[in-house]
Amino acid sequence: MTKLDTKKILFTLSGLAIVTLIVLFSRTYSAHANMKEGERFGDWVVGCEKDEKNKQVCFLSQVLTSKNEKDEKNPQHIATFRVGYFGKAKEVKMLQILPFGTSLQSGTSIILGKDMIIAPGKFTNCQAFGCIAVADLTKQDIDAIANATESYVGIISIEGKQINITMSAKGLKEGLAALK
Repeated sequence: MTKLDTKKILFTLSGLAIVTLIVLFSRTYSAHANMKEGERFGDWVVGCEKDEKNKQVCFLSQVLTSKNEKDEKNPQHIATFRVGYFGKAKEVKMLQILPFGTSLQSGTSIILGKDMIIAPGKFTNCQAFGCIAVADLTKQDIDAIANATESYVGIISIEGKQINITMSAKGLKEGLAALK
C-alpha cells in the first residue's frame, strides 16, 4: 500500500489553483487588449488610431452617408460619430464630424425621441473633411441613448434651420463596455 504525502498533494493543488487563476485573469484582460479594428457592435464599428504618444486608442464609430443619385458608387459623407474613452481622465466623449454649412456658435445636441435634449456638443475646429464637435457623455446619457426609440444629433444650419441627423444606438452600450 502506498503512503500519501499530504504536503506534496497540497503543494501541487495550490500550484494548480494559482496557475488556473492566472490563466483566467489573463484571458479576461486579453479580451480587451485584443480588440480588433473593424469589430462590430450593432451599428457601431471599432476604429483605432495612434495618439500623440504613439499608443493605440480605440473607439466606436458610426459613419452616415447618402447615395448620390448621379453617381451611386460615390456616396456623400453626412456625418461620423466616434464614441470612446478620451483624454487623460478617460472620460466618455462623442466626437461628431459634421458637414460644412453648420452654425458653429449653436453647437450640437443629442436629441432623444422628439424633445429630450442631452449632451450639448461644442465645436472645436473645422478641417478639410468637416467640422468637429465634442460632447461629454455621462453614464445616464449613455443609458438614455440606449433606451431611446429614436436618437439624433441636432445642428443648426447657417440659414438658421434645425437639422436632425439620425444616430443609431444599437450596440453602443455593449461596444463601450468592450472598450473599457
